[in-house]
Amino acid sequence: MRRGHAVFCVLDVKTGETLRTLLPPSEGNLLQMQITPDARLVVVRSRSVECYRLQTGQLLWDVERSGNVMAQTVQFDVDGLYLSDDAMRIEKLSLDNGSTIWTSDPLFDIHTETLSTTLANGHLVVMTDADVIFLDAVNGLILREGRMLADVHFVRHFLTETNVLAIDGPARSSGGSFAAYRFAFPGRGPAERMDVSTLGTFGDVREFAIYNDAIVVHRGRMFMGWSRTPEHPSPAPSPASRPASKPAQFPK
Repeated sequence: MRRGHAVFCVLDVKTGETLRTLLPPSEGNLLQMQITPDARLVVVRSRSVECYRLQTGQLLWDVERSGNVMAQTVQFDVDGLYLSDDAMRIEKLSLDNGSTIWTSDPLFDIHTETLSTTLANGHLVVMTDADVIFLDAVNGLILREGRMLADVHFVRHFLTETNVLAIDGPARSSGGSFAAYRFAFPGRGPAERMDVSTLGTFGDVREFAIYNDAIVVHRGRMFMGWSRTPEHPSPAPSPASRPASKPAQFPK
């Protein structure tokens, strides 16, 4: 710590000795940092983004943000950085100078605290507890919107090669049921959402495993599965997790 600031130390990989110390120009909670292929350090804080040259420790640029950056929206790409600081729009910053490459249209009418993002298949996937939206990572245009009209609460999102699977279930209650909804990537299937299956009581679920369009759910002493291709044979039950006399259940 120097003058109340957290500092970054660049170490020699062979000896562990400190080569130089980087003193941040501004305060703020550290959210993420990334080393680029050309040996620059990009640091995302709650109210700023800064970039250093590691060989010299020189501060290359420093951009103050007007709002608090949402940590779950920060994504690094080869040519930019995606983030949101208003919980309504996504912005892409240049890694060269910190300038804004694009800002998306408002995706929501109000601040959405459950907003998160991920990069997949050349798209920036924007997810909330009720929406899945696909943006073009190059220009920020909305390619497809999956907005739920029913009363849902997505508690988990899983990405496959062709879809985003969103798990709908009660957030805090141990009762009630949950379901999986499929949102296809643009050009990979139908645009509309699909309620693929109701898989039981959410409170007893330990974990999900996703592979393409198949879902395997671990519920206590039972494994349940669902697939869009019911002609596939059901896998054998796991003897370590349940009695051999009871086959695994695969609802269709």
